[in-house]
Amino acid sequence: MRAVEFQTRIDDGKIKIPDEYLHEISSDVKIIILYENSTAVSKKNTLSKSVKGIINQHANPDLMPIEKEAWGEAVKEKHVAN
Repeated sequence: MRAVEFQTRIDDGKIKIPDEYLHEISSDVKIIILYENSTAVSKKNTLSKSVKGIINQHANPDLMPIEKEAWGEAVKEKHVAN
């Protein structure tokens, strides 16, 4: 069995196989359909934006300048012996 991969659209319930593969197919085929559900994608993007907005309201602008080094400093404090 040989596998090929290509992208196409379903038109009126029919899947068009590219001409370059048609000469090789002479019997039964196994078709696996992968698709994106555009509704699910848009809900995910909406959720991400709303979570970002919720978190943003708790931001402290006074701490933002030191935020870049905060992780490194916390690790040093925890693991470096005095």
